[in-house]
Amino acid sequence: MTVTSVIVVGAGLSGLCAADLLSKEGITVTVLEANDRVGGRLHTLQDSKCGYVDVGGAYIGPTQDRMFRLMKELKVKTYDVPDIPECIYSFDGKTHRVKDFDSAKLGSSFLNFLDANNFYRKMDKLCSEVPMNAPWLAKNATRWDRMTLAEWQKEILWTKATSREADVFSRVNFAADPHEVSLLWALWYVRGAGGTQRIDYIKGGAQEKKVIGGTQQIPKKIADSLGSNVHLEEPVTHIDYSDDVVTVTTANGNTYTADHIILALAPSLQRRIIFKPNLPPHRAQLNQRVPMGSCIKTMMYYNVQYWMEKGLGGFAYVIDEDPFVAPVELALDDTKPDGSYPAIIGFVPGCKVSQLSHLTTDERKRLIADEYARVYGIEAMKHPVHYVEKNWSEEPWSGGCYVGHMGPGVMTTVGRYIREPIAQIHFAGTEAATEWPGYMEGAVESGERAAREILHAMGKIRADEVYQSEPPAEGVNVPDLGITLIRRLLPSVGGMLSLFLGGFAVAMATAVGVHRGLWY
Repeated sequence: MTVTSVIVVGAGLSGLCAADLLSKEGITVTVLEANDRVGGRLHTLQDSKCGYVDVGGAYIGPTQDRMFRLMKELKVKTYDVPDIPECIYSFDGKTHRVKDFDSAKLGSSFLNFLDANNFYRKMDKLCSEVPMNAPWLAKNATRWDRMTLAEWQKEILWTKATSREADVFSRVNFAADPHEVSLLWALWYVRGAGGTQRIDYIKGGAQEKKVIGGTQQIPKKIADSLGSNVHLEEPVTHIDYSDDVVTVTTANGNTYTADHIILALAPSLQRRIIFKPNLPPHRAQLNQRVPMGSCIKTMMYYNVQYWMEKGLGGFAYVIDEDPFVAPVELALDDTKPDGSYPAIIGFVPGCKVSQLSHLTTDERKRLIADEYARVYGIEAMKHPVHYVEKNWSEEPWSGGCYVGHMGPGVMTTVGRYIREPIAQIHFAGTEAATEWPGYMEGAVESGERAAREILHAMGKIRADEVYQSEPPAEGVNVPDLGITLIRRLLPSVGGMLSLFLGGFAVAMATAVGVHRGLWY
């Protein structure tokens, strides 16, 4: 039996940040990880054919201040993701070369532009009404949580093209389809990233930077500092918190005891653990009702950056419901900063994962290579030199990615308990974040918050020190990504029709009046 002060279950970024903070306070910590590696949803592969590649979480951007602080401490360097303006927008096989990301998002016709503009504008407005630390307290929380994002889209959107664009927005950002998530949860998630612009953009947005050498080096460096206190291949099967101490048993038959425990796992993974006593019904229900998203992350390698030769930045936004024609819905340049290993990264998200999972890796590679050749208009892209993919639904100790999501009725009922301690049990993980949930920033924030909960329980800090804001990172530019005045003033499709019909009615009334001699 191993005796320690705190046990952390999960050696992902969140659990390791919790353990690191406690260790620096002089508290003995034991980290138990089921997998044979640290990092959780951060996973960097090393390969002579591609150098290194992040098959898990990879991007970092402005306002993710904890990540910048952590990388500075660990001496981890970043590089800027290419943001050449020329983009590809493809809809049902018709490809358009557009000048920037906004043009790719806002469609190719005037009506689609108005409809999409209203969708993003309205989502940002509703997001601003959702408190991150308690979204269930939003004025319209009950109504928003009763409906899916898809139902809300049906209420406000006029064109089929924009409706399908909104579906892609959901799949690309949540790794879930809009009928799977509640409107309230979606608003909370987007609010946590700073709005629709910040969550989508490269420059100034969530995809601005990547880590030289890969993101998994961050949890690896933290784990190295913790040394032998990190135990791999130790799946936790039982947690007994019936006494003053917590007793943990692993699948290997090993036993650990501590005064406190942090579960740095997605809620759905906590269901694999047998608790004594049973978890309270509200927590058990929560763990059952927060499924993981689905995404296959793909990297296609070429001899040269063919897209650059055509003046393209590599960014492509593809809207096509046929998974065998367009498996990838979002693609970006993933070439190394020194120009080596030319590559396109592509995301196969949401329902397309289940539609394509029965294929072999080589069959998916062929579909994606054909899609790139068609979308970019470059025949040579049919012939990659290397291909890497990661289907996160196949990961037994992650269960999916990017994040666990909440369907209708969850957030306003059991969702409010996502961060609430139960006796000596504390909860971390990016799902439990109050800033940037679903991202590395959210993992760090929730892990450090859970650690400070324990410090407070030990009498080492005050209650008002548990939740702490992070100072802005030095040297990181945070551009204003608010929409332009013109876009703020543009009518929705419904508003435009009302103006048109109103004007038509006035014109007709005037004509009738003149005809009858009422006006002169």
